[in-house]
Amino acid sequence: MLAAEAWLPQIYKAVKEALFPPKCLACGLFLRVSANRPDGLPEQFFKHKTYLRQNKNAIFKQVLAPFLCSTCADGFLPVESPICSQCGVMFKSRTGEDHRCGACLDSPKRYGRARSFGVHAQVLMAVIHRFKYKRKIQLARPLGTLLLATLLAYWDDNGFDLVVPVPLHPKRFRE
Repeated sequence: MLAAEAWLPQIYKAVKEALFPPKCLACGLFLRVSANRPDGLPEQFFKHKTYLRQNKNAIFKQVLAPFLCSTCADGFLPVESPICSQCGVMFKSRTGEDHRCGACLDSPKRYGRARSFGVHAQVLMAVIHRFKYKRKIQLARPLGTLLLATLLAYWDDNGFDLVVPVPLHPKRFRE
């Protein structure tokens, strides 16, 4: 009886994948199921700011591998220097150092620094929209991992005073 109980989770997983095969959350194509898909990032990666800043494509692909096809994962655009040192927007020119952009110089913001893991376009926007509007709650952990990687890459332990949520529309708040 004990041997049968060990096989039940594997049988359940096989039946579930046969009846409800996984689809790419960006384009909708069926995903090839792989038994050796990574589950998140190894803990040592979170200890190296340089790794986190320079390997955003690899981190994105590893964290979201169970949810995206390789074509869509390749469409991810990481935020890379040079960027505005205050609002974090990437400059069109890909040469030079980080500095404040014209918008931040013209009208100072009420915050010191904002950062993003990737450009909110294409595949990242599709994944965020699936999480927010299509109730794909299985994306909470991977998106949280990307937020944590951004936090660890750009801030020290005492580098911020307050973290605030983006307010919801009243209708969404009632939901």
